[in-house]
Amino acid sequence: MIFTLKYRPDRIGTEILSILFQFYYCFINKYYVYYKKNIVRFGDSIFIKCIFIIIDEYNNSINKLLICAPDNINIPGPGETDMCYGMGKMVQMIKSDFLSFFKENFYKNIVNYYQENTQYNIPFDVENSIVIHLRLDDQWWESDYDGSVCSNHYIEKINNGNDCIFTNGPNNE
Repeated sequence: MIFTLKYRPDRIGTEILSILFQFYYCFINKYYVYYKKNIVRFGDSIFIKCIFIIIDEYNNSINKLLICAPDNINIPGPGETDMCYGMGKMVQMIKSDFLSFFKENFYKNIVNYYQENTQYNIPFDVENSIVIHLRLDDQWWESDYDGSVCSNHYIEKINNGNDCIFTNGPNNE
């Protein structure tokens, strides 16, 4: 079955997460991933290129049935799709966080390409580090935003098997 990848028009981090959770969905369900590199907003990014290498290798390893796969991972929401739902659903399906799943299943496929095609040096021990993505530019109005309210809200939903549909807070405020 063929799954058509949906793209996000906003930030590169959002695009990477969106592509990854859709790809994980296809990987788990053995769906072929149909995508168009030329319309991806951040297609020149080494990270997006690496993800497409992984997708291409995966696509070459499975049978391509000319039937559209059901899209049970992208639902309408803020932006193009509700990423909270998609990411939450995938964490429940893979029973892992995204980074651990990536390292376990795909990192070895791109590490050489990444090292040969980038001038970046990672200034820490990748094997023994926890990476935290700080996104503060859209939280400037919060007096002391630590992310725990939002994080705990979604952790509870994931651990209880509930859908992670986007809200403006635990009470949808």
